[in-house]
Amino acid sequence: MKLASSLFFAVLLSVPAAATAKRKSKSRGGGTLSQVVGGLRTKRDDSSSSKNKKTPRRDHRSSSDDDWEDDDDWGDDVIADAVASTAVDLIFAHNPGVRAPSGKTDVDTYTSAIFVKGSDLALGSMLRVSHRWFTLSAAYDAYIEDLPMDETLTFTTWRFTGGRRWTKPGLGSVLVEGGPTGGHSTGLSMVGVVAGVTGRLAVANTAGLDASARGYIYNQGSSAVEMQGAVRLSVIRAGYRWLKFDVGPALHGPEIGLAFSF
Repeated sequence: MKLASSLFFAVLLSVPAAATAKRKSKSRGGGTLSQVVGGLRTKRDDSSSSKNKKTPRRDHRSSSDDDWEDDDDWGDDVIADAVASTAVDLIFAHNPGVRAPSGKTDVDTYTSAIFVKGSDLALGSMLRVSHRWFTLSAAYDAYIEDLPMDETLTFTTWRFTGGRRWTKPGLGSVLVEGGPTGGHSTGLSMVGVVAGVTGRLAVANTAGLDASARGYIYNQGSSAVEMQGAVRLSVIRAGYRWLKFDVGPALHGPEIGLAFSF
């Protein structure tokens, strides 16, 4: 309990540091969110330009040569299919050695604010419904950054996942899930697949530790990794979130929110 309390107050004390980092980053020109969204737009444009430059030449080359013409696209499709297939296998695999949870349906909700270093703020929400070993989840995050001339940049992400959970009474649970995901901002729209694992450790009746890791692959060739760690004290959940795309700096910072279970 003392460890959980110490981590909780450490998150609160890190909020002013996040605000200081934001001012320093913006003084150098552009916050971290602007750099990430700009990088994703550039990668999207480069990918579209590369595809437009490819022209079929079937009168000079065999069909097998044409297949290699789209080698980059083929690689992206194979990776996406592999991630989706693995997620489905993990979600619906049957493990007779683990007893399924009770027949009670559990509902978990979570809303939070993330103080993004080098940027401004992100707001997040999650809803998960679990029955025995199967779970369905929906999550939505909105990253917000103030721009010059009283403008605001917003980058939203969403995901819908299904998964399988393993539980041990009095100790905690592990959840493996996967499904469709997407992101949107001005001049940017992308969809893809996500797969990840979430663990929950019970420390006391009203306290615990949460950790999760997820991987994302998007249709425009972009990818991302997200990790979270948090302490739960009654309905308060405080921790740290880190989201890194393959372009631009990481979007990360302390997170605090309210979590309810029914």
